[in-house]
Amino acid sequence: MPDMKRLIALCLATLAVSATLPAVPAGAAFPGRNGRIAFQRWDALSAISDVFTIKSSGAGLTQLTVSPAVEDQRPAWSAAGDRIALRRVGGGVDGLWVMNADGTGPAMVPGTALDRHPAWSPDGLSLVYECYAGPAVPADICRRDVGGGGFVQLTATAAEETAPVWSPDGTRVVFARETAVGGSQLVVLDLATMVETPVTTAVAGRYDGWPDWSPDGTQLVFSRFVVGSGAGSGVFRLKVATGAVRRLTAPAPGLDLHHTHPVWSPDGRYVAYAVVDDDGSFGHIFTVKVDGTANTQLTFGAVTDMFPDWQPV
Repeated sequence: MPDMKRLIALCLATLAVSATLPAVPAGAAFPGRNGRIAFQRWDALSAISDVFTIKSSGAGLTQLTVSPAVEDQRPAWSAAGDRIALRRVGGGVDGLWVMNADGTGPAMVPGTALDRHPAWSPDGLSLVYECYAGPAVPADICRRDVGGGGFVQLTATAAEETAPVWSPDGTRVVFARETAVGGSQLVVLDLATMVETPVTTAVAGRYDGWPDWSPDGTQLVFSRFVVGSGAGSGVFRLKVATGAVRRLTAPAPGLDLHHTHPVWSPDGRYVAYAVVDDDGSFGHIFTVKVDGTANTQLTFGAVTDMFPDWQPV
């Protein structure tokens, strides 16, 4: 069983520099109608996380995986909304897995034993993910077919690179990269030219992470964590062409809460995200309109809900 306290601490730091960041998914917001929101849940009674889904109204909570000895982490919907990718630990063979939308038919992606945080290609044939050469080696970004073939290493640096997401048109991948000044920034990789373009600035003590594309591929939503007072932290929206940034949510002053793991809705009107306590004692899923209004809590109780992803239908 993984060290859940360490998992939470890493998540809350929003990609804090760590070579062993455990991750599973938050996938691209592929265009479509808004379906169910998948997320990861664990609680004090069971430190083993499972995958749940819920309607965007907050109704219809459904548990997809029931695995007393298996950790199912960070679900990501395929573009067709018919499959989910995730990381599974403790089920005999650790690694990236895919399953049907109802949790049936789980199958491991060969060659991914150490790898984390998968996100789907638009055609549903491949995954992009964090790849690890060893347990104490910083992550690079790789792609692989769900059948195990077609492996390509997309980045190879000494910096930790995490949380990759394929653009809805399949031409780019965005991810977070640790910076030399102490923090992380978002980088967009053009898959045709392999040219990398930073889209947020490297600032000491500021961690930009967990990006997700808008359905039309023109914007990103991401989380920002600022070390110290936390002022300037929250969920942000960024226009890729201009670099213009707008904050959608902000943690309340004096409360040790982190707004993180944002994902766009398939219709482009909403963002789902997690509000997680600093010590990981609870976490809940929220939605907010892309103009920052209509902030709504979907999940409640003595649970830790994180890493939402929105199903396109």
